[in-house]
Parts: sequence; C-alpha cells; structure tokens
Amino acid sequence: NYTTKTFGVSSTVEYNGTSQSVSGETYGHLTTSGSGTKTLAGNTTVNGVLTVELGTDLDASTRTPILAGSGTPLIVNGTFTPSSSTVSYTSGSGATVTAVDYNHLTVNGAGGTFTPADNLPVAGDLTVSAGILDLGAHTADRTTSGGTLMVANGATLKIGGTNTLPANYTAHAIGASGTIEYNGASQVVAVLNSAQNYGNLTLSG
Repeated sequence: NYTTKTFGVSSTVEYNGTSQSVSGETYGHLTTSGSGTKTLAGNTTVNGVLTVELGTDLDASTRTPILAGSGTPLIVNGTFTPSSSTVSYTSGSGATVTAVDYNHLTVNGAGGTFTPADNLPVAGDLTVSAGILDLGAHTADRTTSGGTLMVANGATLKIGGTNTLPANYTAHAIGASGTIEYNGASQVVAVLNSAQNYGNLTLSG
C-alpha cells in the first residue's frame, strides 16, 4: 500500500520465499532466492545486477526487464523463463549479454558496446536501438523462422568469426544511418529481406 517506493542504486531487494510476485519497480540490485517461480508483476528496471539464484525460476511474463547495469547485469544460476517479455540492455558503458533464452532482445545503450557471453537464442525480435552489439564469434539467431531484425539509425551490429547476419528473421529493418559490420574472416555478406538496403556496410577483420 505504499504509493512511493525508492531503492538506492547500491541497495538489494531479495525475494526469498517460494512462488512470489516481483513488484515492477526501479531497483538497485534485485535477487531471487529460496525456491519456486518468481513472476514479474510489472516492467522492472535494475540499475545494478539482477541475480536468479539456484532453485528459483524468474518468469519475465509479458513484462520489460530493463537491465541498466554495466559488467554482467544478469546472472542466472537458476532458470530464466522469457515468456512474452522484452529484455533490454541499456547501460551507456556497455555490458555482457547473458547467454539465456530470450523472447524479444533489445540493446539500447548509446555509447556502449554489448558483447554476448555465448550464443543468444531469440524467439522473437532482435533490436539494436542504440550502441553496438558486437557478437564476436557468437550468434543471435532466431530459434524459428519469423520476427524482425532491426538496426536503428546510429546503432551498430558487428558480426565476427565466420558468421553472417543472424539467421531466421523474416523481416529486416535497417536504418539509413545504421551500421552492419562484418568483422571476421571468410564471411558471407547477406542479402537483406523486406526490400531493405544496408545503411552503412563495413567490412573489417
């Protein structure tokens, strides 16, 4: 019944029961522990680290978890269930993108470089709104055919290894000033779908 809830940037709120509803708030650090499923009840911003401890399942439901921390802002020792959510990484300093299953995945941190810890399975849309998503030798393929791969104006998708454009997205939306950079070795430069052209195309590596 509190109408205002304020959590300091270095504070930690820990849900330590069994099956619990996680209030949609702006947290410093947020931890799930104990046991059972913890379900996001609203859109949630975590300015530090969101930690899912062993024995718990964080169900993101239909919500938008915004991970604003740098470093590794999502640590999953238990289970992360994406359901119909959109997970957004927003640190202006960049961050490591945790290798878990995503529904919709968004990178939206102007000035930051975001690097995956491993391959990133995406069930919905992959959106680079701002900043750089540097896949390195990893992939961010859609798990089944469908969805949209978007690189917005001013944003960059960087692809390394021998990989090409993330696969199985039936629609491409590339901003006129968006950049796709092929930074590996012996790569195929993909033909875009949806009658799209590359905004900026860079070949390096």
